[in-house]
Amino acid sequence: MHAKDIFAITASGYLSVLAVPRAFFPELTLATWGPDARAHSQTQTEEILERSLAVAELALAALLIINCGTLPITRARERPATRHATILCGALYFGVCAYLSYESSLVPPLGGSGRQFVFSAFLQSLVAAFGLWCVLFGTDAQEIRGTMDRESKKHVSGFPFMNEEADRIKAERKEE
Repeated sequence: MHAKDIFAITASGYLSVLAVPRAFFPELTLATWGPDARAHSQTQTEEILERSLAVAELALAALLIINCGTLPITRARERPATRHATILCGALYFGVCAYLSYESSLVPPLGGSGRQFVFSAFLQSLVAAFGLWCVLFGTDAQEIRGTMDRESKKHVSGFPFMNEEADRIKAERKEE
């Protein structure tokens, strides 16, 4: 299992953990904001928006798993070409969410302490940092081996670089 697969599973799991309670208990989010939030009732619009956010998070979780190649949808062993872009978009999403959570912690809504927003910002920034690490440094062994195939290039030489092995092989062919 590669680092990109671990990121896809981690990000999808985190999104699923957020989305499932939102889909079934939309009033739970409002209740976690603080002591004054429990006095307010959730409107139907807020409930619809909360459930829509849950569906969007589950869709994003599924797209991360499929587009990163963690869940193969074809029989080919190749990884999809979109996985770097998908991981970058996922990392940017988590980075923006972390910023918004931290910003909410500075002035918590409805009189809460804001600790839950700091905790959420910390988790989301960890996932975002891991995603950016995967984009920058998380190369697969197949990608490295594909660019370092030296056996097929030992008969090639050219200016300005000298390849003594290729020159020796060319000299032997001329003698024959």
